[in-house]
Amino acid sequence: MTALDTITLWISLKTAATATVLAAGFGLASAAWMVYRGPRPGTRLFALIDSVLIAPMILPPTVLGFILLMIFGAQSPVGRLWERIFGNPLVFSWPATVLAASTVAFPLMYRTTRAALLQVDGQLIAAARTLSDQGGRIFLRVILPSAWPGVLAGTLLAFARSLGEFGATLMLAGSIPGQTRTMPMAIYYAVESGAYAEAALWSALIMIISLGVIFLAEFRLEKAVIPSPRRRPPAPKIPQHEGTLALHIIKQLQGFVLDLQFQSTSRRIAILGPSGSGKSLFLRCLAGLEQPDAGWIQVDHKILFDRESHVNRKPKAREAGLLLQHYALFPHMSIRDNILFGMKTPNRRGADAWLEKIHLLQRAEQRPPQLSGGQQQRVALARALAAEPQLLLLDEPFTALDAHLRDRLEQQLVADLYHFPGRLFLVTHNVEEAWRICDELILLDEGRVIRHGPKAEVFADPQNVAAAQLTGCKNLAEVTSRKGSTVTVEAWNCDLELPGDAPDCSWIGIRAHHIALSNASSHEANTFPCWLTRISEAPHRLTFFLKLQAPPHDAFDAHVQVVLPREKALQLQAQPQPWFATLSRQQILPLQTLNP
Repeated sequence: MTALDTITLWISLKTAATATVLAAGFGLASAAWMVYRGPRPGTRLFALIDSVLIAPMILPPTVLGFILLMIFGAQSPVGRLWERIFGNPLVFSWPATVLAASTVAFPLMYRTTRAALLQVDGQLIAAARTLSDQGGRIFLRVILPSAWPGVLAGTLLAFARSLGEFGATLMLAGSIPGQTRTMPMAIYYAVESGAYAEAALWSALIMIISLGVIFLAEFRLEKAVIPSPRRRPPAPKIPQHEGTLALHIIKQLQGFVLDLQFQSTSRRIAILGPSGSGKSLFLRCLAGLEQPDAGWIQVDHKILFDRESHVNRKPKAREAGLLLQHYALFPHMSIRDNILFGMKTPNRRGADAWLEKIHLLQRAEQRPPQLSGGQQQRVALARALAAEPQLLLLDEPFTALDAHLRDRLEQQLVADLYHFPGRLFLVTHNVEEAWRICDELILLDEGRVIRHGPKAEVFADPQNVAAAQLTGCKNLAEVTSRKGSTVTVEAWNCDLELPGDAPDCSWIGIRAHHIALSNASSHEANTFPCWLTRISEAPHRLTFFLKLQAPPHDAFDAHVQVVLPREKALQLQAQPQPWFATLSRQQILPLQTLNP
């Protein structure tokens, strides 16, 4: 490579880098203004400004170069001002090269960044506005970090476009060797002179630089946000038992790994877990909307998915009816047509029967946007059931409903399921709802099954602290030491007798309704004096917060919670303290903590 070739490479890189900085700055500012401060989308003014901002991307390079020449030429007001300040004309200079490159790169930065800003969760911005009245602080601390992958993508596209700019640069800056000649111009003149080997070299260099920068940035981004995959055990032999659903799937997302394995013969299964534990993702894998990275899914003798055998049945072939959290009703259809769309044998009478069940027949011709959130949820539930699925997958079906309507629809669902031949998977946060509707529980935490079994068995023996919490156990404490069947619990300032056959445990728990309260002393094991610290009231029951062994220092100095019917609680409240709490040995839950 000659000295002149080295200068050409340096000019190209210097121009692309400088143009990228300018395009990124102006593009980010323009995108932020259009999204948060500009004209309302859909207005003529918005369309006009947006069209002007993206014009450099669609105009022919020679036309764009001519426009720049008219604006910044030696005879233009801007050109004369430049020459008066800097002493030299702007055209046919290196700054003109930068100007042309940044102009053509700007629309890519603007459009990509604008799209990224529009994807930022509006609830995050609303929360930030309640915490700070400084718009710049909100943008820099909340909005920009949330949109940074899109901003980075726009910056990389701007660099690649700047590096390859030719037409507008030739019109505005010319091709002066050692001053304004960039690699694209070197390619053009090499081809014009017949030096195809030189042109190929420059072309390969541009491709290597452009693709290399994008590849390295994407690689580092993915490496930063995707954890190392968990150990992937080989898929076991698929069981062939009739009436059994069995699966072992692994699905890796950014910052999360779903790794589930279980087998069940139940027809009514509830999935419980904290937010972000993988409940909805599991339903999507079961429905065929997400493809696991490894594993298999079998229902009876029907294989729905097997990665090793390259089996992946389409969602329709799995006969799965899915109710999503956001309903996914077709906004352009009436609610009757929404139900008709999924029916195996569409007929208006059948659709109207479903609308009657959900008390919306009188609104059959209305479209989903005309309904409330609760009404939309009822339509989505009816649509899922009307499809007569073999797998009914309900993702929190009653969350948007008031108490009265929730009870009515729950009872209707139970009645519909009475003759339902398929399987139900119900995702819920409501433990009581899961108990009433389903026979079996699967508890998830951080993408894995932490407890699985018949509901009575899971409640009686959750086995670990996380499962106890998910099933509503309010009283949990760490075991300090154990001697025989006696454990010391310093957090509650007491020693507790466990059943003789109780397993080793690092924690213990007892449900709030399993603690017996009395105003009279007793010689029964695990009976302690207690004092009331505060009360939490509900319409039909009261929750007493109690401190064991000693009077409390304040209203929040409590050890355990006890739930009592309102009438019994009021009778006890009228009695002098201390009262006496009995933690029955048979009701104490021996628990372990989960391994990370």
